[in-house]
Amino acid sequence: MEEALVREIVARILADPRFLAMVTALPQSGATTKPLALVAADSEAALALLAKLQERWGDAYSLQVCLSGSVQAAKTPLPQRSCPEALQDQGWSRLLVPLCSGGQLADIALGLRGTSLSALVGAAILRGIPVEIGQIDYGFTDKTPAAYRQLFESYAKTVAAYGVTVGPAMGTSATTQPPAILAPVAAAPTLPGSLDAPVVAKGSAGRPEIFYDKNLMTEKEAVLLPEQAVLKLKRAVILTPSAIDALKRLKVQVYREGVRFL
Repeated sequence: MEEALVREIVARILADPRFLAMVTALPQSGATTKPLALVAADSEAALALLAKLQERWGDAYSLQVCLSGSVQAAKTPLPQRSCPEALQDQGWSRLLVPLCSGGQLADIALGLRGTSLSALVGAAILRGIPVEIGQIDYGFTDKTPAAYRQLFESYAKTVAAYGVTVGPAMGTSATTQPPAILAPVAAAPTLPGSLDAPVVAKGSAGRPEIFYDKNLMTEKEAVLLPEQAVLKLKRAVILTPSAIDALKRLKVQVYREGVRFL
């Protein structure tokens, strides 16, 4: 190959903006590369908390924000990346959620991934990546029934059992330390069948074990369970507040996807 042609090819490569971006992104010799932390935000209220997140985590992590929902096109002081791209990337080591709604918290607890935020949290949990939810906006009012409040507060306990650090609800005084994370419970064995055709076995503690595979459990089904049973649910099963109260009265241990939450 002629020398002139080789020089022309090299000159074109060096002038390519993509090559220049790669060179610029390379860490300087001897410099320490920070681990990457993603920030998931989908509301104006969450965007307002970015500065505090940057102040708290900026020294230890290189922060990138994934925007979705109504703020998908918003400008932020942090570098942005798309949520689908972040889901495919294996390079991030922490997920920060400045603000989470009650509905999103329920999705996370149930393993649902209907939004970009819940999908990112679900991916982080599956990979064993630390997740921190700063605040939760349940949307409760003075007229919200106590049972409804307890239902969503139980979701917070379930999410904490996954190893997620869950902060205070909006309107409460923030603590300097995050609440204690509940220790994950050992996975319980899965049995076939349902309450229509129950398969009951004795657990290690002598408790009857039942697997429920319908999509909804009400008080009507819950009261049919034997006392101190072990109930195992598939991921999408929804428990009504009255069903939860009945299960508590019967001292039933409830597992979802191998994790105890009641």
